[in-house]
Amino acid sequence: MSIELILTILAIILGPVLTLALALAAAVVFRSTLAKTAGEIQDRVINSLQADLNAQNLKIMQLEKDNMRLTTILEIIQSALRKKEIFISIEGEMVSITDKDGSNQNARIKP
Repeated sequence: MSIELILTILAIILGPVLTLALALAAAVVFRSTLAKTAGEIQDRVINSLQADLNAQNLKIMQLEKDNMRLTTILEIIQSALRKKEIFISIEGEMVSITDKDGSNQNARIKP
């Protein structure tokens, strides 16, 4: 057998093998890159959602403080008016004000 024949046979055998190896390597690199990209996107989404959740929790805490403050103010006003025999009752969306003479005013709280 001549060297040329041996090289031709090797080229015939190694060509498809190298092509297949190259295709497999490309597939592995593509899959790895895709998984890495998906992981990075997932991390960014998680971080973004966590930041939104933290912002909402801070807002809820602030609203709770404001609600407690407004409740305290309302109780102070009701107490002062009660001393002057003016009574305020709040039931749901209805506010009723009654004075010592028995006159009554009702109003609906607008949402």
